[in-house]
This record gives sequence, C-alpha cells and structure tokens, in this order.
Amino acid sequence: MINLKNFSLFETDSESYSFEDLSPDSKKKAIEKIRDGMYKGEFGAYDIPDWVIDDDYLFEPTHQELTDTFGPNYTEDLKDSPMIGNSREGITYETGIYLNCSKALDINNTEMFLGWLGISPFYWEDVYFEFRDTGSFTSIEFEIENYDELEPERIKRIEFYLERAEKKFQDHMKRILKRIESSIDAQYEDSEIIERIASNNYKFDKEGNPLQ
Repeated sequence: MINLKNFSLFETDSESYSFEDLSPDSKKKAIEKIRDGMYKGEFGAYDIPDWVIDDDYLFEPTHQELTDTFGPNYTEDLKDSPMIGNSREGITYETGIYLNCSKALDINNTEMFLGWLGISPFYWEDVYFEFRDTGSFTSIEFEIENYDELEPERIKRIEFYLERAEKKFQDHMKRILKRIESSIDAQYEDSEIIERIASNNYKFDKEGNPLQ
C-alpha cells in the first residue's frame, strides 16, 4: 500500500505572505517583480495612461503661474473650476513625441484665458480663437474680428500680442505633455508600487515572488 504521507508528488507549498510580512530583501524583490509586471501591462498598469489624463485640471497652468498673473484670489473668478477645463474628448499622445487635445480643451473663463496668454484687455473684443490639432502639439489659432473696420495701427498691435500668445500656448502644451510623462513615471516609483500592493492586497511567496 502506498503511504501518501511520504509521497512528495502530492505535497504543495500553499504559504502566502502579505508585503508587510516579508523580509527587507524579499520586499525589494517584490517591488521589482511588481514593477517588471507593470511594464508589461500587468497588475492594473494597462490603465495608467488613461488614468493620468482623467484629470479635471490636466491642462490648467500651475497655481503659481495663475497667482502671478491674477493675484492670490483668482479662484474666486473661476468658482472652483479650472480656467482650462478637460472634457477628456479625443486626447491622444505619445510620451516625448506629441499631444493632440483640441476637442478636450474647455475654456471656462475666456477673459482670464486671454489675460493669461498676455493679450491686453484693450483688444479682447477684437479676438476670436480656436484650437487645432496640427503637427506635434495642439495649437491655438486666432482671427481678428472686424478686420476691415480696424485701424492699421490697432491691427499691428493686436498681431503683436497674438504672436506672443501663440508661442506661449505652444510652450504650455509641451509642458502638459511633460506633466503627463512625469505622472506616468511616478506610478513606477517604489512608494507608488507599495501603495498599489496595499490597495490590491497582493500576496507573495517567502522570496517576494507575486502569487497570482
């Protein structure tokens, strides 16, 4: 008769450990294993790019920049909304290469937006703008309204402001792409991986290998 107690073929090691129960060396290995899996789209990492752009304030200039432009009470004019909102529609990007988001840009306060671009309030009524996905980055294109009715000197001054505004908006789009890249990269840092492990209650073997 076969003694099953001694028949090692049927023996299994069912021990599992939480991250906190691992040794320091096993914790390091666990973090690396999770990170390696995330690079392959595992452990929920496939949705990081979509999660990063799902942000109401994705396109908003920094708080410091808006404070420098409008003063510390600028939020009162925005009423708890971003100056440049995010409808999340049609955003496409590739890190380090391009960002197209014309349909997603939602201007909640046009006067503040024009002021942030550096256009004098004296010319706001003469300016119309729209966003276009051209080239690597979404651009802003202006038109001077009632062009034929304006004095040549006024047109010249408006064009001066619009040229600077186009450049500023282009630089802003480049910063937004870098912001997206930084937010993605941050998800692979040790502290964020530990948070991901905790929130998903991942289990490991004694050496720190994930058990799936």
